[in-house]
Amino acid sequence: MKLTIRFALMRERLTLIELQRRASLVWPDYRDALLANPDSIDIPVEQFRRRQVRIAELAAGPAGFSATLPVDGAYCELDGLFVEPALWRRGIGRALIEDVAAGAPAPIPQHGSDCQSPRGCVLPGPRFY
Repeated sequence: MKLTIRFALMRERLTLIELQRRASLVWPDYRDALLANPDSIDIPVEQFRRRQVRIAELAAGPAGFSATLPVDGAYCELDGLFVEPALWRRGIGRALIEDVAAGAPAPIPQHGSDCQSPRGCVLPGPRFY
């Protein structure tokens, strides 16, 4: 499995919104609200213009994407992370998180601590990517 991560193109926006929809509808806690409000699933055009959307691709096409937002001009916040449900548990989400961390404009401080790592700090979390 050769995974490539690159900046998403504006013309891929609708494809990624549909990927986000499929990944979101898997979770029963959110399904009814999302089905009742289909427009709530979106990726703002501005995030594409600002190169804040990264797409993970396999030979067959898009496998997932991440979206970030700038925070105080010095940090970025992970705004969205979605992987095609049929491709879960293959490391795609982890690769996207590592890609965001590697491209972050400044070290990502670990909440409530003084992070000294030159590559940044990422909060530990459950291993589900």
